[in-house]
Amino acid sequence: MARLKQRPNRILNTSTKTSSAKKKKKRISRSTRSGLTFPVGRIHRKLRETTRGKQRISAGASVFMAATLEYLTTELMEMSAIAANESKKSRVTPRHLHLAIYGDQETAQLLDKVTLPQGGVTPMPIHPSLLPKKKAKEDDKENNS
Repeated sequence: MARLKQRPNRILNTSTKTSSAKKKKKRISRSTRSGLTFPVGRIHRKLRETTRGKQRISAGASVFMAATLEYLTTELMEMSAIAANESKKSRVTPRHLHLAIYGDQETAQLLDKVTLPQGGVTPMPIHPSLLPKKKAKEDDKENNS
């Protein structure tokens, strides 16, 4: 009977040198790498879902979008916190967000068609023709003469 050659078992790695030399690196998220708080991976996944495979999404696109969203959110929260402090409140409400958005010309232009629930109306200066006429001062002048 002929002896069959034994093949080395490639599935089981019994070598101790390779297993100790290969240490698993700790995974670092793309948000941490880019120094962002917003989730880059989730934004990348949502971008791929919205295109439904029709377009390719680069890795830098999701980082750029996350950075832009984080910047806009930070600016809005900073301005609304200032509006809350002006009204002597410690909690930011939708009204403070509304005042912050329409108090700044650039954000007002960006969010022109946005309706905020419970935001109220934008305070506008009253047109001078709608104000009551000042008759009291005129009467005082006539009486003093």
